[in-house]
Amino acid sequence: MIRKSIVILLSIATLSSFAHAKPHKGKGFLKSALEDVELTAEQKEMLQEMKQEAKSNRAERKERKGKNSWMENYASGQISSQQVLSEIKQKLDSKMSAKVDKTEDLLDFIDTLSEEQKEQVVDNIEEGEGTNSRKNRRGKRFGKKVNKMFDGISLSTQQESKVENLESIIESKRQASPKHPRQEWMVQALNDEASDREILNDIKDRMEEQQQFRLSVAEGWMDVIDSLDDGQKEQFIENLQNLKQRKQQRREKRKNRQK
Repeated sequence: MIRKSIVILLSIATLSSFAHAKPHKGKGFLKSALEDVELTAEQKEMLQEMKQEAKSNRAERKERKGKNSWMENYASGQISSQQVLSEIKQKLDSKMSAKVDKTEDLLDFIDTLSEEQKEQVVDNIEEGEGTNSRKNRRGKRFGKKVNKMFDGISLSTQQESKVENLESIIESKRQASPKHPRQEWMVQALNDEASDREILNDIKDRMEEQQQFRLSVAEGWMDVIDSLDDGQKEQFIENLQNLKQRKQQRREKRKNRQK
């Protein structure tokens, strides 16, 4: 299974993915893009509606989050490989639908902008490009997370090779993904360089490619898990539970600081 996964992963490792970047630290993307833009009452109302919708979607995503859960359930034998892939595909399909809906809302909003407003938004977006460092930080966090997943587990040479191959492929994918995909298509829309249909089709194609990548990565991780003996699996499950607990503790600390 791992060889098939590696081939698929390598063939699409250079394809683009969605890394939702924020060009100005401390500000949301739209807030930064619309800085110094004089909006009408109707435009402000549209933004407020999009903001409420985004807030609702974030709440739903938080409920669905738990990337380690399927690993834990698979390692303990509670779910099959087909169930894992079906669950991941269902989540990604839902994410794609929400992404398309959000894009359509933004395109509708762009249609209401005057030429002067569009010029200012383009200037703001271009000014913010290249200032984001989340991409590199995310890569460092991933490497640390993998180490913690296998903490206290003595892996064989073959097992280490499988894990290293997956890490390398995921890192290649991360490096190859566009830094500011949303900025790119918004500038295209603002400058009338692409139609709404072209933008939406491109987004759907990218997300379908991303879905294939995620499913292939999941197959790779399941192959690693299958190679673990009972003792290794027991420690692996304990490590996942510790990661989940530490994440929950960090979340609680953030909430307390915000009070």
